[in-house]
This record gives sequence, C-alpha cells and structure tokens, in this order.
Amino acid sequence: MATESMRFVSFVLQQEEAQRTADWHPATDVYRTRDGWMLKFELAGVLPEDIELTVRGRTLRVRGTRRDCCWGKECRQVRMEIAYNRFERQVELPDDLQFARIETEFRHGMLLVNIRQESHA
Repeated sequence: MATESMRFVSFVLQQEEAQRTADWHPATDVYRTRDGWMLKFELAGVLPEDIELTVRGRTLRVRGTRRDCCWGKECRQVRMEIAYNRFERQVELPDDLQFARIETEFRHGMLLVNIRQESHA
C-alpha cells in the first residue's frame, strides 16, 4: 500500500513539473505575398505587451505568456482546457530576414507579421 501511495505522489509531482515547464505552440498560418511574407499567429487572450518577436537569420520567433484571470471573487476552477503558460513558435522562411522590413499588428486575437524584403546594396 505504501508503494502505491508513493507512486501516486511521484505521479502528481511529475504532472506539476510538466505543467510548470510546458510550453504551448500557437497555431500559425504562413502566406506568400507579392513582396515578402505574412505570418498570422493565433494568440487569443494574450496581451500585446506580453509578446516578444525576434529575428535571427531566416528564423522569426514569437514568444510570450498567456495569463489566466478569474472573473470574480466567487469564481473557482472546475475545468481547464485553455493553455495558460509560456508559449513559443518559430517559423523558418527561405529568405534571410536581416534586411527585411517587419511590421506587426494585433487584431482580434491574431498577431499579424508582415515581412517585406528590402533590397540592399
């Protein structure tokens, strides 16, 4: 009986550790445009100030955190299906992004990233 109890405690601790370090990866659409690329990241519930975008070589990385909030003092968790945690998504494109012009827009829970290839001398 003690062994079964220890296995349960070990399982609970493993689940807590997995939840603490688990990342989710937002769904992403990639479009080819006339002068570059447009990427759309599904980030419902994420505040724009909690998003970080970085570029290195041909890779664009979006990461941040989606935070949970309770809607009132009497609110208590019954079922949780939405991932609240750190997220990260990397997209590798065929073009080097060093000289690209990148513009972002956050609309209706979607992060839109427009990438226009700039010619360099």
